[in-house]
Amino acid sequence: MVLSHVPLRGGEDGPYAALVAADQSAVWGPPGQADTLAVHIRFGIPEERLFTLDLTRTYSIALAERWLVHTHRVDPRDFVRSPGTVRPADAATREIEERTRTSGDRYQLLDAALNHTTLTCAILLKDTKSGTTLPYLVQVQWPDDGTGYHITETPFRDEYSARRWMEHTEPPQDTDCLSPTVDRATAAALPRAPTAAPSPPGAPV
Repeated sequence: MVLSHVPLRGGEDGPYAALVAADQSAVWGPPGQADTLAVHIRFGIPEERLFTLDLTRTYSIALAERWLVHTHRVDPRDFVRSPGTVRPADAATREIEERTRTSGDRYQLLDAALNHTTLTCAILLKDTKSGTTLPYLVQVQWPDDGTGYHITETPFRDEYSARRWMEHTEPPQDTDCLSPTVDRATAAALPRAPTAAPSPPGAPV
């Protein structure tokens, strides 16, 4: 299912199009497998009928669009949401998505947990450029009423605190966001800041 797309555009290397799609077969894959595809299509000489396709698998619409913007220089203003698909349910979600979409190499994706049953995911990012004292961000996404979704973003001082929060904090609707790639032993081995403590949602980043 196509969630958003960039209509055919001209570029320095020839015309291109891009799309973000939901991989509905991911539910049958390994636990926690990313279910969002970012696809970039570069068209060659029309007479040759050739094209080049590049794609990646990730965890959210904003992360997929970020990859297209950063890797293939797609203009973030060109994305069009497909009719009848899910939309951000509030202004805060739209703001988080816009910040993520245009973050370039400022954000580093460290880990993610995805529950295919409830369409809930927790995404762990590191802000590598701003110099903030709370560089680790956990984004949690969950559905609203079948037509929308919410995203919250909580900053942390260190990776240990962020991973512990992902493991032990229940997201909205009592969904399970425990990452299949992280266990308590892994979290315990991570370095901690001297005053490591999660900040409340909405704290400045």
